[in-house]
Amino acid sequence: LLLQSTLNVAPDEERLCEMMVHALEELPGVAGCKVFIQGDADLANSLNGRRFRYLLSTSERQYGSIDLCVADETAFDPYDAFVGNTANLAALYIENARNAQAVRQINRTLEAQVAERTAALSDSAKRLDHLNRVLSAIRNVNQLITHEKDRDSLLETACHMLVETRGYQNAWIGLVDESGVMGRCYQAGFDSEFDAVIELLNQGIA
Repeated sequence: LLLQSTLNVAPDEERLCEMMVHALEELPGVAGCKVFIQGDADLANSLNGRRFRYLLSTSERQYGSIDLCVADETAFDPYDAFVGNTANLAALYIENARNAQAVRQINRTLEAQVAERTAALSDSAKRLDHLNRVLSAIRNVNQLITHEKDRDSLLETACHMLVETRGYQNAWIGLVDESGVMGRCYQAGFDSEFDAVIELLNQGIA
C-alpha cells in the first residue's frame, strides 16, 4: 500500500521502476523482479521459480511490464492482485506524466508562436504608424504649397513638417544650379554638421 501511495511522487520513469523493483522484491515468495518500460527482457536465468508478467497498460496503450520470478507461489498468492493493481497504477502514472509533458510542449510551442505573432504585429503596427505619419506630413506639405508663395519659406517649412510629424528623423532639400553645384539648402532635424554634409555632396563624395 505504501508503494502504491508513493507512485505519483516518482520524479521520472526510471525512478518509478526503481521504486517498484525495490518494493516488489520484498514481497513474500518473490525471488526477483524487473520492470520494463517500452522494452522486453527476461529475468536472470539463475533465478529459480515461476515467471509472472503483469502488463503496464491502460485503455489507451501498453507501456511495458512488471516481471516477477516467484519461488514460493503459496506465499506470493495473496499479493498477486496487489501486484496487478500496482501495474495498473504505474501505467496510469506513466500515461499521465507523458500527457502532461506533451501538454507542456504544446504550450511552449503555442507561447513561442504567440510571441512571434505578437512581434510581427508590433512590427506591422510600427510600419503602419510610420506610413500614417508620412502621409500626414505629405498632406501638410500639400496644404502649404497651396497658400505659401515664398520659395524659401515653403521649402524650409516643408522640411520641418516632415520631421515634426515624426515620419522622418530628418529632412533636407537642396537646390542645384545649372552646373550641378549645390546652392541653397533647407533642412530640419540635422545638427551643426549639416554644412559638412553639403560640402561632401558638392565634392561628389556623399
